[in-house]
Amino acid sequence: MCFHDSQRKLDDMQDQSLFLDAEARRQSALIKVDLIELDRLFADDLVHIHSNGMTHNKTDLLKYIEERRAFISIQRGPLDMRIYGDSAVMIGMMKVRCVRQMDAWSI
Repeated sequence: MCFHDSQRKLDDMQDQSLFLDAEARRQSALIKVDLIELDRLFADDLVHIHSNGMTHNKTDLLKYIEERRAFISIQRGPLDMRIYGDSAVMIGMMKVRCVRQMDAWSI
């Protein structure tokens, strides 16, 4: 997941905490279906590729999240973070617990 903050240039370890905070806010917003917060966090040119290969742009992803209301919990393992100017790439495992219709499932 890429986050973008066009208001600020980044340069040190303190900046990692900003991205980790954004990731925590993203997880919370997914669970709460807080579309306003997700809209703030996601770059306008976002392309999200799901684990099954399905892709969404920002508008379609927000609509998908709103319709599905599927997230129960999200747990992240350790992250390898690479900061490029005002953007970061975070690489690591994530365990997601979701609801599909009336059944719970994990990926």
